[in-house]
Amino acid sequence: MIEYKKMHGLNCIADSFQGTSHVENQDGFLVVDEQDYMLLFVFDGVSLSLHPRKGVEIAMQYISNNHMHFYENTTYDLTGLMYGVQESIMQSTWENALTTYCAVCIVHKDSKFLIISNLGDSRIYIIEQDEIISVSTDDTMYPGSNILTKCLGIKDLARTDFREEKIQWYNQKILLCSDGFYSLLLKHKSEFNQIFNMHKIKHIKKLFKEIIEGNNFDDSSYVYAISNEEDKREKIKVKR
Repeated sequence: MIEYKKMHGLNCIADSFQGTSHVENQDGFLVVDEQDYMLLFVFDGVSLSLHPRKGVEIAMQYISNNHMHFYENTTYDLTGLMYGVQESIMQSTWENALTTYCAVCIVHKDSKFLIISNLGDSRIYIIEQDEIISVSTDDTMYPGSNILTKCLGIKDLARTDFREEKIQWYNQKILLCSDGFYSLLLKHKSEFNQIFNMHKIKHIKKLFKEIIEGNNFDDSSYVYAISNEEDKREKIKVKR
């Protein structure tokens, strides 16, 4: 578990749990916190590919080394960053290193908006009271299918294949997760809703672990962020 205390209005936690069916964890997560922007990522290596973990590692290394080149004049080019990841995977020596991703960018001078992007079936949710709202789009053969139509590392993926959307938000909670995580989220929705609504973020890491660890057939990863203002409201609620 990694917990990030943020100086730009967000608290953030992230973790990854190896699935009971896997000999290694093929997921990954990354949080980049800069003076001007914050980037949140979850990656899920495609199990049927030859080198799923290598795709995740290449993606995270490229972002760590190059994320600063895509910010200019309060604007972040998330599509450009992720297309750069795609090129890096394709230029590597690792054949068929496939991974899905979901990504959120918050530019601090424009913090009422999220820039979101994803390929594959990793998802982004906005949590608001009792609602868990998906704001990403799955790239699958049909709803509920586990057959991917797009992901990082496939051949002939063009820049236009990368979705980028700017959505307005009002200090709600943000959840990025792999399919191994949200399969449990949807199965135990009422339990998760209680966690989202009744506990401060410092308690959530323990509660997530109790639900997920040992119960996840697939690797399960998440990044969860909550505004400091929301955390303050929780503290007031507890005091009352």
